[in-house]
Order: sequence, then C-alpha cells, then structure tokens
Amino acid sequence: MQLTVIIGLLFSVVLGSGIVLSLRPKPAVIKMMLAFSGAYLLSVCVLELIPEIYFSLEERSGLFILAGFLIQLVLSYFSEGVEHGHMHTGHRTFTAPVLFSLVIHSFAEGMALGGDITHTDFGKALFAGILLHKVPIAIVVTSVLVSDNVKTPRMLGVLILFALSAPAGMWLSGLGFGDDLSEAIWVPILLAVVAGMLLHISTIILFESSHDHRFNAMKLLIILLGVAVALGVYFRL
Repeated sequence: MQLTVIIGLLFSVVLGSGIVLSLRPKPAVIKMMLAFSGAYLLSVCVLELIPEIYFSLEERSGLFILAGFLIQLVLSYFSEGVEHGHMHTGHRTFTAPVLFSLVIHSFAEGMALGGDITHTDFGKALFAGILLHKVPIAIVVTSVLVSDNVKTPRMLGVLILFALSAPAGMWLSGLGFGDDLSEAIWVPILLAVVAGMLLHISTIILFESSHDHRFNAMKLLIILLGVAVALGVYFRL
C-alpha cells in the first residue's frame, strides 16, 4: 500500500504537468478542477478527518486545527497563492519563497500519510483528497513556470522537488511512527494540523475560483459533485 501511495503522489504531479505541456488547458477548466478538489477536500475534512481527530485529541483538537490554518495562512503569503490555484500578486515570477512554501505544504501533507494510516478508511479519503488537490496545483505550477519562460532543466528541477516533497514527508513520518498507529501519538496532531491547512486551502479555493467571488451555475454543480463524491466515500457507496 505504501508503494502505491508514493506512486500516486508522484504520478499526480506528472499528470498535472503533462496536461499543461500537452493540452494547454484554459483557465476556466483549471478553475473548475480546483472547485471540485476544494469541495472534496472540505467535505473530507468535515466528514472524515475532524471526527477522527476529535476522537483522539478531544478538546485539544481545535488548537492544532487552528495552528494548521494559521501555518497555511503564512505559507500562502510567501507562496502567493499557488496552493489554492493562483498567484496573488500581479507578476508571475516563480521565486524561491514560492517554491519553499509549496514544498513545505506538500511535505506536511506527506507526513500526514505516514505510518499505516492509508490502510484506514479516513486515511484513504485523505489520500484521495490530496491527489485531487495536487493535480490542479501541478497544473498551476507548471503553467506559471511556462509563462515565466523558465528553461527546461530548471523547470524539471522545480517539478521533481515538488513531486518528491510529499513522499519525503511520508517517509520521514514513517520512520518516527512505525506501522502501529496505536502507538503513534503524533499522528492525530499531524492530522489536525494538515486538516487546518486543508480547511484554509479549500475555503479559499471555493470563494476565489470564480470571477468577483460570484457563484455561477457550472461552479455550483462542480462543487455539489465534489461534495457528492465525498459523501459517497463516507457512506462507502
């Protein structure tokens, strides 16, 4: 299972980059992909992660979820919004702080998948949400690199670093946690932090992926579809 998870994490970046380099998708298509992933992520957090976290951490859950939310807020400041699908500033330069923030975010997601968590139902749901999130983000990252006219060697270096960051986090957490989740006291804490980060990203995606923050019929349908898929996973349909 662990090898499957690692391959999935790597392939999500390859797929996103390949879509840009071969199909050159329109911004509207990318926004719809982001809206779906945002709706799914938000639903997974509410239906799967937060109840599981509260079961383990009880009243301390909110502290770590809030910490994750604030951590992602800081990362988004330096990354200029890449994690939720765009750059906040008017320029399109992929700077070192952008790359650093993106890698830290991806590394934290990977750490939450460490140990034996992907054998659990909520772990599988989290893994699916991360995959759905990484594909459009890889599309955005590659699009920015292309628009910056970044040379191929540097572009490959950035994409490889981004692709490896989640598996690296997963590997590191696996060293500390081992295979027995019952003894991994840091697992629910990491899950809470990542849940807070995903809550920040998903809500930003849902409210910023349309023009002037207005919902349209297509976006509404895409969001409802994302929620429906998450409900299907939750009820094991």
